[in-house]
Amino acid sequence: MPFIRPAVRMAAFLATPLFLAAPSLHAQTYRTVRVVDTVVSNTDPNLKNTDAWGDEETSLAINPSNPNEIVAVGFAQSFDGSNGNGALFRSTDSGATWTKSLSIPQPPGTTGFSLADQSLDWGRNNRLSMTFLLENSSFETNIASAVVTNPASASSFIYNVAGGNVQLTNHLVTGSLLDVDQPWLLVNRDTSLAGQDNTYVAYDDFSNSDGVDGPDMRVAVSYGVTPLNFTVDVQVGNSTGPINPGLRLAKDPTTGILYALWQRCTANCGTSTQVISYMLNRSVDGGHTWALNGSSLGIAVATGTSVQPTPKFGTVNALLGGVLHAAVDPRNGAVYYVYGTADSSGRRSVALRRITVNGTGNASIGNETVIAGGEAAIPQVAVDTSGTVGVFYYRFDGTSPAPANRPLFSTHFAVSVNQGAFVDRTLASFQAPETDNGNSRQRVFGDYMNLKVAGTCFKGVFNANGTAFGRTTDNDDPVYYEICQDLAPPTCVLGTGGVTVGVDLADRTVINGPVAAGTFLQLGSHGTINGNAVASGNAFFRESATINGNLTLSGAFQHQTVWTVNGTLTEHATVTIPTLTTHTVATNGTPVTVNGGASGTVTPGTYGALTAYASARVTLQPGTYNFSSFDLEPGVTLIVTGATTVNVAGSTIWSDRVVVQTSASHLLTLYTNATSLRVGTDGIFDGFLLAPNAGLSVSSRTQFRGCLGGKTVVFEPDVTLTSAGATLSL
Repeated sequence: MPFIRPAVRMAAFLATPLFLAAPSLHAQTYRTVRVVDTVVSNTDPNLKNTDAWGDEETSLAINPSNPNEIVAVGFAQSFDGSNGNGALFRSTDSGATWTKSLSIPQPPGTTGFSLADQSLDWGRNNRLSMTFLLENSSFETNIASAVVTNPASASSFIYNVAGGNVQLTNHLVTGSLLDVDQPWLLVNRDTSLAGQDNTYVAYDDFSNSDGVDGPDMRVAVSYGVTPLNFTVDVQVGNSTGPINPGLRLAKDPTTGILYALWQRCTANCGTSTQVISYMLNRSVDGGHTWALNGSSLGIAVATGTSVQPTPKFGTVNALLGGVLHAAVDPRNGAVYYVYGTADSSGRRSVALRRITVNGTGNASIGNETVIAGGEAAIPQVAVDTSGTVGVFYYRFDGTSPAPANRPLFSTHFAVSVNQGAFVDRTLASFQAPETDNGNSRQRVFGDYMNLKVAGTCFKGVFNANGTAFGRTTDNDDPVYYEICQDLAPPTCVLGTGGVTVGVDLADRTVINGPVAAGTFLQLGSHGTINGNAVASGNAFFRESATINGNLTLSGAFQHQTVWTVNGTLTEHATVTIPTLTTHTVATNGTPVTVNGGASGTVTPGTYGALTAYASARVTLQPGTYNFSSFDLEPGVTLIVTGATTVNVAGSTIWSDRVVVQTSASHLLTLYTNATSLRVGTDGIFDGFLLAPNAGLSVSSRTQFRGCLGGKTVVFEPDVTLTSAGATLSL
């Protein structure tokens, strides 16, 4: 049982211990780790000036063997006879930076076809599966799929080729050839062979091969082989005109069970307020057979009045390809189904239902929960390993003032940890890259986005105008976001833990913000922490040390004679310390030098070493910088006028009297892979300093305005740190 003391201000021998139940250190929360434009935060610093592709209908995959490796695709470039290979975006640092690779080769035997809809999912053993809708100038379509071992290399794309032609994914249904749409791919474990991954591709067959209603819903399967070999293709349902079915898949990764979902119009078809039945079907044998409630063609799990395809969402995005998605809770197999409906005023809304299926294959459908009203659309849903449900959607927020008159949008992510109440957050706000062009099929975003999970992290992509992220001209870009369960309390001073100490704060140090220490926390004589502190070990307070907040330890509290804890002191508790993410910094050989006493301006980009000699004035324009090393000699002034990130691959020197001069607080983020870093005396650091591998020391009389984290953090006497309410975004 943890050892807890109430607020105390007394000599040690007066303390009276109380044995109580352990308090909750924090409520279960999810933090936004990053929202990043893949074109702007790119290893090619000029891509934001040259890339003009629309990048609509984005999809992504996360490598389960290395969750830091992520691939995103969309309408980013195509093999159409003039542009070479198709394009993908790849990150190896969990989405912090991206590289655009022209690495998707034309499938053999498909000359004259260009790259359209794309979907992808990563299986085990670094095996990435991708599927592509191929479209020719006559709007005839087929589907091809590949296995990829290295997404950045065209030679690693493995197609199933016979006689010089790729095996089409829809080859088993001859009527579907040249008349398919919206392939949707997932990789899932086999229901019988737990060690085998199968690749499933759902698609719309617009040839209506069975002659019933409208398009046929089909799922093709390749069973555990490379190259992919689609040997089963089963009809799972029917849809209707005039809407697109928007066929999607959802998987139970624990059992291998697979779900297919789509939409049918049942009333007012062809009007702006169609009545839509949202359908669901299930396979428990690896896609060989499908049934739910005894029906081989699925059942309706929700009905809603949906404003699709027109009038256009936000006046610029016709909803042509379905307004639905689903995900499975990996703990218990419950299905969460998100779909479009309309509120009492006829405005587009996003709603959710929870569906459970019993042992005889019959579904129980839960009540409708409205996630967002007032013109919301293009939803996605995912469930993480703790059972938390996350829902992504767009909201139309009106029109900007004249003369621009641009549609305004925001993207949102709503989280529920209790299968009921959702807490909403805004990911980004932006104006559309264009206005209504009069075309009823105009789509600046497309029919769908993509959202997946890795453990207790939600990772997704959406389209947004890059001007919100640093572009100077309007253009749609793929934007990556990551939201993770935050089991550790927020912190501003973080020492993740060395051999003997995590955070060591010397005499007369003043910390205005929360502190987290791995291994050991020490607070010097007359030192003060104005905030909560946690340590995954013991803590030691020297004479007259004070904390105006709670102190929570997994170990014991030790102290000299007089000490103050104006909060709750808890010993032997369960403590989680945040971690610092390490990422690789790409550099080149171009040095940057500013001579002593001189002034110089640096633009965002990738460089070699930066050296600023004594008393130089260095202006960093807003943006992202990569340096091989970063050396500021004494008396340097670093001028930052907007949000600026500096990544350093190696040595970082921050000498005495170095001052960060900013127009607003916390504009600078300095990340370094150095193993040691000393912030010199009598300086001013305004911003965030992240050194995950370093023994980090802050020298006497330094004013630190922001937050910092390292392997170990040592403050010399008379240092003041003021967070102004900021915490580390880890």
